[in-house]
Amino acid sequence: MAGGAFVLIVSRLSDFTTKDIVRIAALERDVMRDPLTGAFNRRYLDHKLDEEINRSRRLSRPLSALILDLDHFKHINDTYGHPTGDELLRHVCMLIDSHLQTMGTVVRYGGEEFVVVAPDHDINAADALGNRMLRHIADRPLILSDGTKLTVTASVGAAEFDHNDTPAELLLRADEALYVAKRNGRNQLRTATRRQVVTAALEPPLCPFPRGPDGLATMDERSRQQF
Repeated sequence: MAGGAFVLIVSRLSDFTTKDIVRIAALERDVMRDPLTGAFNRRYLDHKLDEEINRSRRLSRPLSALILDLDHFKHINDTYGHPTGDELLRHVCMLIDSHLQTMGTVVRYGGEEFVVVAPDHDINAADALGNRMLRHIADRPLILSDGTKLTVTASVGAAEFDHNDTPAELLLRADEALYVAKRNGRNQLRTATRRQVVTAALEPPLCPFPRGPDGLATMDERSRQQF
């Protein structure tokens, strides 16, 4: 084979590989991102929690998960319309992401719920982080096109990873803590402990929402309207 032909083949292979890598990266980004807010989605959350749980076990480092739910979001949609509701979701996602920086990862969990995965945060650090996020959101209203300031509050449930937890169990405890925050007036954070899960097995369930096949609480439309 002539030297020039060999160089041409290698060059074209290199170009193809570079383009292929870019294309694959773009596809992965689209698959792992929520199209509305640009936050990571639940598919990414599954991967991220597995990764961080393995890291926590290997290095004996703390790990916490926080579930944040916007208060009275249905009322906002009904009053201002769904486009404004979508804009508010993007606004809140941006606020969470800008506040977290390198401290954690924000995921749109569904509807008006976001999950924050916070490596190296025990429950006290997660409590402080969650309360800072609540103030950050409440202090920065969304300015609508007509100049209206749309202030929103949120409720947060936080749970620290126990080394016997599965990802579903960690999120379940955060979800139950979120329900307590909602039940006690909203615009606040509540933390979960391992003891709450043990107690729940002996007493009526803390969270009345139906459970999905993975054990996580789900909220139908009628349930969500209560909050």
